[in-house]
Formats: sequence, C-alpha cells, structure tokens
Amino acid sequence: MFKIEKCNSTKLALRWLFVLGFFAISIDVYAQDSQVPNSTPKILEPKVVDENLTRQPKINSTAQKRSNNTSVQVDQLTGIDIEAVGLLDINEGGFGFHMWKGVERATVESLLSNLPTNTDSFAMQNLMRRLLLSRAKTPAGKGGSSLLALRAKLLLALGNTSEVQKLIDLIPSGKREKEISRIEADTRFLVHDSARACEIAFGQIEAKMELYWQNALIFCQILSGDTSKASLGISLMRELGHDVSLINQLVDSVISKEAIVLESFSNPTPIELALARIAQTKLPEDVLSTSNSAILRAIAVSPNAEPMLRIDAAERARASNALDVDVLRQIYTSAEFNADERQYPLTYALEKEGVLGRALLFQTALSQKAALAKVETIAKALDLARREGRYLSVVFAFRPFLDSVSPSSEMLWFAPEALRAYLSLRDPNGVNTWFSILRASALFHEDSNDLLRRIRPLGRLIKVDDFNQNLGEILSDWWQSIAPENHATQRATLIFSLFEALGEKVPNSLWASFIPSTEFTAQPGPHPALEFRLLAAMKRLYDLNKNTTNVSNQNSLKSSNLNDNGKRALDTFGSTFMGRGEVILLCLLLLGEGGPSQATPGILYKVISSLKAVGLEFEARSIALEAALAKGF
Repeated sequence: MFKIEKCNSTKLALRWLFVLGFFAISIDVYAQDSQVPNSTPKILEPKVVDENLTRQPKINSTAQKRSNNTSVQVDQLTGIDIEAVGLLDINEGGFGFHMWKGVERATVESLLSNLPTNTDSFAMQNLMRRLLLSRAKTPAGKGGSSLLALRAKLLLALGNTSEVQKLIDLIPSGKREKEISRIEADTRFLVHDSARACEIAFGQIEAKMELYWQNALIFCQILSGDTSKASLGISLMRELGHDVSLINQLVDSVISKEAIVLESFSNPTPIELALARIAQTKLPEDVLSTSNSAILRAIAVSPNAEPMLRIDAAERARASNALDVDVLRQIYTSAEFNADERQYPLTYALEKEGVLGRALLFQTALSQKAALAKVETIAKALDLARREGRYLSVVFAFRPFLDSVSPSSEMLWFAPEALRAYLSLRDPNGVNTWFSILRASALFHEDSNDLLRRIRPLGRLIKVDDFNQNLGEILSDWWQSIAPENHATQRATLIFSLFEALGEKVPNSLWASFIPSTEFTAQPGPHPALEFRLLAAMKRLYDLNKNTTNVSNQNSLKSSNLNDNGKRALDTFGSTFMGRGEVILLCLLLLGEGGPSQATPGILYKVISSLKAVGLEFEARSIALEAALAKGF
C-alpha cells in the first residue's frame, strides 16, 4: 500500500513540476519561431469574406436589452447561438440558415461524422466545404458533442486551414471549448505559426492535462530553449506510461543539434511534424501514408522533405483543394535536373514517370518557346497524370500553358486532350474554342466528325455546346460512334442515366438500341439503407416546403412522383430550400470516398436528380461530368 501511495505521489509531484515549470517560460517563445528555417512558398489566401456575411445570429429580445450603464455586459449575450456561426450565407454559396429544419441534431452529427473527406472529387469537396461553412440555425434536439467543433475538425481534414481559422475567429474567446482550442492549435502548428500555437497551449495548463497538451508544451519549451523543462515533461509522460519514443528522439535531436534518421514517420500529428521541422529531420517516404489533406499540405511546404516527397504531397493536397495551385507550380520549379534531362525531357519523363517526370515536363513547358513542342509537352504530362490518377491537379498546374496555345489545324490531334482538360476545368471559353476548330475540321474530315460526335454529349452535360440541339440526335450520333467498342453498353447506360437524372429525357428507342448483359456483377457500393434514407429525406423536404411555393406551382407539386428521387417539381423552390442539408449529406455519403468516378449509374441517378431537385443543378452537372470523364468519354 505504501509503495502505491509513494508512486502516486511521485507522479503527482512530477506533474506539478512540469506544469509549474511551464509558467517560467519566457514570452521569448513567441520570438523563437524565427529560428525555424522557412522556405515555404507564398500561399494565396481565399478572398476575405464580407463582414456582413459572417455576422452572428440575432440575439434574442431579452439579450438585446441594454443597461443604462454605458459598459457592455457580456452576460447579456447568452442568447447567441454560437454553433450557428459560419462564413457563408445564402448569397455567398451557403445552403441557407434553415438548412437543418426538420432534422434532429443527433442525425446531423451522425451523418457529418461519416463525411468522405478523403475523396478527390472537386464537386464533392465543394459541397462539403460550403456545407461546413454555412451559417445555419442549430438543428433541434440533444447532441452528443459540439457541432461547431465537428465542423471545424472536418474542415481541417479537408485541408482548409485558412477557413478553419476564420470560422474559429467568429467564436468569442470566452466561448471556445477545449476541443476548439485543440483544433486551432493543430491549425497553427500546420501553418508554422508556433507563437499562436504556444499561446493556446499556455492557456490549457492545468494539474491533469491531456497527452496532447503535454506534447504541445514540450514543443513550446524546446522552441524557447528551455530544454530541461522539456526533458522533465518527457520523463513525466514516460512515468505515466505513455509512449514518447518519437517525441523523445526529435527532442534529443534538437537539444544535441545532431541529425537523426527516422525509419518510419507514418501518420504524423501536427505537433510531430512541427518538431521534425525545427529538428531539421529528413522526412521518410512513409510520411505520405497519411490521407489527411492538411498534413499533406504541410509536408508539401516542408523544407525538411525531399523534392519527390514534396511534389507528391503537393499534387495530392491540390487534388483535395487544400493547396493553392501556385504553390504546386513553385514546387514543380524547385526540382533540380541535370543538363541531359533538360535537353531530352520527353525521354527522361518517361523513364522517371511519377512526380519527378511531371516536374521536368512542367519546367520544360515553362521554358519552351515553340508552340508545337509546348503542346507535345503538355500532352505527355496530362497523359502520364491520367495514368497515375493525378489528372486534375496537373491540369490546374498546366492551365497557363494550355491557355497560351492558339488552336490551329496542325494541332487538331491535340483537340481531344484540350477538350478533356477544359471540360475538367469547367471552362466554357476553352471548350468552345476547341469545339470550334473541331467543327470546322469535321466538315472535311471524317475523323474529326467522329471525334465531335464523341465529345458533344459532354458539352451538353454542362451546357457549353449545342445545348439547343435535340438531345436524341446528339446521343444517337454518339452511340453510333462507340457501339462497336468494348464496354459500349456500360458506357451508354451511364451517359443515358446522367441525362435522365438531370431531367433530360432520353428517347426510348435509344434505351432499346442495345441489349444489356443479364449477368449480375458484384459491385461495391454504399449501404442500401442510405438510399432509403435519401428517399425519406426527399419526401420530408417536399412536405416541409410545399406550402411555401406560390399557387401556380402547387399543381405540379401535388402531381410529382414521390417515389422518384428526382422530385423535379421541387425545382420551383430554387435556392430557398429549408431542410436540404440532410439531402446534401446523404448524397455525399452515397458517393463515398470513391466519388462519382466509382459510383454506379443507379447511385449517380439518385444523387444527381436529388441535388438538382433541391436547387443545386450546377453541382449536379459537375458530378455528372466527373463520372462521364472517368469512363473515358
């Protein structure tokens, strides 16, 4: 008994020594950040959101009453709904203040917790970002956790560090929960703002601290040069049974100023990455095993990562929209190549393949003066990127080169690649420019005419070409071109389903023009319960909104087929929908991390028709386009 008490007393004494020791840290810790090597490229910040769009929800009538005293009483602001804050209102891309109307809070928390944040679908990332940033009344009912903290955590997982900070800045300092403070600290560690991260950590000092804050304080002590207190903190954590081997290695490296070799650094935390940075420890290859976009972004701009790792992380971070494309371009240009590689870039790019091959091609395109040679370089880079699943990131990076190309008859061979690129970028001007030259050539060359027939449905999907032409004619010409090819019926099923989901009727004769296989194939997909939940959510949404429409639209609402997920009659509500947050969440979960490129035609039909029905036609068409492009249309 005595031994146990003695052990507990020792642990308690160590803990208090560690805590009290931190109080002695000088404010110099906030100046020490300048000692960290900083070769981070300049990152372009998103546009500043209008203050009028980030205002707090209205204070209730009781809270609005002011005392005759001129000082403001903070106690009177109890009516503020902190969890309703957001950066986006309906005019800025948000989904409306009443997007959770009719949905229980527990349901919202459950669905949000399963968001597929690791998807590389830009359309899905856009929906998730806007959903999480929307200023919206907190859903009714009891919840198990902070909804605001959950939103911030998910935004950070998406890599939106700047917007995470802006969201947290809307919360009065006295109202910030510990989880919010931890998310902000992680954000600061990831963008190398150690001063603010340590300020937050200092505010969390208490006798019984979580392991996270103990690690944070050790980092701050090391940064301030107080190595003895950092060593004491490590001893305390070891005494309490925590595994501190990695932290201990990094701290020893900083203290001894001797480089260490990490054999493994998989799934690092923001604090561990920050420690590795000040220790100038080279990051091993398995650091890229993480799927967290914010971590990938931090690796991309880390001076202690090899060029290949930085480029790889940058492409993946860009694919999830966590990294500005200008940063990716700067990282491409920072890679070093010898004279032979620069003289024969196409040859060496094939040998290298991967990220270094694309960096070499980027630098070549940057310095290339001859138009035809530049186009060949672009084509090779996009082809390699498509084969390795990095297409969209590379398209964004190479866009200035694409824009500099003047289409001509001698570049007709490049038209399919250029059209695919501009379709992926949703750039109608670029699409129409290349469509024009293709149409002109189609008058005299059958090959061009065949290519035009194959491409036109994609232009129709996003309303950039021949939208008024009869859809039946477009699809009939397309089917005649691709019918002899392998998997033609699967492609036809997909493209016809996409148009049907968007409310454009495909002629029955076209559906009857091919005989689909009667064999059943096992395809992975979402849980069937999600489909029924989406159907129920659409029914609830219909009932919730039907009384808000004008009289002239009521007949169409009454006659809408409630078993049809499309609910095309609901289009009359436009962007004023109440309660559509649940529908958006369910659509995202149905697509999953695989996104539109891996979804079945049936799932795509349900998702696209539902999004269009709740006033999100642009987003629905973006998902349709991603699905079509993934199948090689």
